[in-house]
Amino acid sequence: MDDRKLLELAAKAAGIELQRSRLDDPMCKDFLLVRRAEDDNGVGWNPLDDDGDALRLAIDLQIQFGIVLEDSRGWAESHAAYFEFQWDMHRQSERYEATRRAIVRAAAVIGKEMP
Repeated sequence: MDDRKLLELAAKAAGIELQRSRLDDPMCKDFLLVRRAEDDNGVGWNPLDDDGDALRLAIDLQIQFGIVLEDSRGWAESHAAYFEFQWDMHRQSERYEATRRAIVRAAAVIGKEMP
């Protein structure tokens, strides 16, 4: 599943109304545009890239996650899915990316099960 579909399903699971996507626009940072209020132009949302968006998504959907630094591995789970992940122990910044992706993947499974 590509990133756009993952994000759309995660947004669906979280009850986030999407206005439009900028994922295909090379001139802009990749994100989905989320409607926050009737009179706004929307705000960027991409839990694959943004730690805050990923944390809010995990909290809203009750997705649990954790990491074991010594083993360079982690996990994320919801009532519908469980994902384990690893990162290169020499590139510690990858642990953030891997954790965000696992959260989004767990959220996407929830969104996929919704009508």
